[in-house]
Amino acid sequence: MKLLRSWWLWIGALLILGGAIFLVIPRWYGISDYRHDADFPTILKILQDDWYWLVSEDSTDFSPEYTFSHRAFSPTHADGSLTILVYRMHGKPVAFLTYYKVQGCYAVIQFVAVAPEYRRRGYAQALLKHVLENAPKEGVCSFDLTTRVSNESAQRLYKQFGFEQSYLDDGFIGFHKLLLPARAYA
Repeated sequence: MKLLRSWWLWIGALLILGGAIFLVIPRWYGISDYRHDADFPTILKILQDDWYWLVSEDSTDFSPEYTFSHRAFSPTHADGSLTILVYRMHGKPVAFLTYYKVQGCYAVIQFVAVAPEYRRRGYAQALLKHVLENAPKEGVCSFDLTTRVSNESAQRLYKQFGFEQSYLDDGFIGFHKLLLPARAYA
């Protein structure tokens, strides 16, 4: 009988420990919400490493500090509606995606970026898939985004998820995706 009680205590302890680990793992691996104090230094580094690809040289109103601390595209769009998702490995941000609703159910993906040492491992795809699966639940019915014409890997990614080219202008290419209510992702 003593052995049986001991056995059940071990099983109970493992279940409690397993539950605690289950609650912690999403913050250490996978996609979770942005946490400014913990994530901003790494995200700023990713932005700085890829500034050319991510920010137009004509942009005068973009400030990483403002955008990520206020969850706003810029001071002129300061409503705090910027959604920031982070892909973590070992608790460290390795990729992020941001988007904001513009009007009604229309939204714009602002950034999809992966740290150079973590590219080609599926993190951008995972973030994009997550957003396209969950955005309709938040009332988003379509997305637009822009990338450089020379950023062919980004264009392949967007086309893989059903984005269609909407414009080509001055070195930039725009994409649009209409989301259907039920799982409108590629």
